[in-house]
Amino acid sequence: MKALASFLETKRTDFPRFCFLSDDELLEILAKQSDPNMIQGFLKQLFDGLFRLELTETNDSIAMVSRETERIDFKRVVKHLSKVEEWLNKIQDEMRNTLARRLKEGNQQFPSEKAAKREWILDQPAQIVVTVDMIQWCSQTEEAINQMQDEPDALNQWFTANDDQLKLLTDMVRGNLSDLNRQKIAALITQDVHSKAIIEDLKKDNVTSIYDFNW
Repeated sequence: MKALASFLETKRTDFPRFCFLSDDELLEILAKQSDPNMIQGFLKQLFDGLFRLELTETNDSIAMVSRETERIDFKRVVKHLSKVEEWLNKIQDEMRNTLARRLKEGNQQFPSEKAAKREWILDQPAQIVVTVDMIQWCSQTEEAINQMQDEPDALNQWFTANDDQLKLLTDMVRGNLSDLNRQKIAALITQDVHSKAIIEDLKKDNVTSIYDFNW
């Protein structure tokens, strides 16, 4: 038993997420490591947002699928490796790399036109939508604050723009959407309501500089 515990500890050292599993579950994974399909059921315990992997006939991983059925293609195919801990580390790396690249692309493609924004929201993965939305909001809020020296009404105008954005999202969520897109937009509405409240506080506090403590 001591030797077995020591062996399992080496596996957890190689892939720390194995700490989320019991010894019996880890042993079952190690016994079935030659067949990724047999260990798909454990993925949701190892990764909070991952429900299953999409595999090719040769057991290579080409996409990740969430519990909400959102599918994101990997930028690079992950080849199946005989050691399950090495394969899962490769999966984890590709998850991060894929999302980092999608985040960069999503930020670059972020539209300024209201009509185009609707399509952008529906086309992008949920994590990219909420993250880019916050990046863009932060950047444009600082831009509005900086403009206040020449245009005292800049923050008010930005508040109105945020209100328009919320109206767009409200109209979208009332429309004919898939469950996944409805959850995505609901999360975005929650975030944008909070962002709008922050702008209102900035107005009340008479913030006119990005170096103001309140900002």
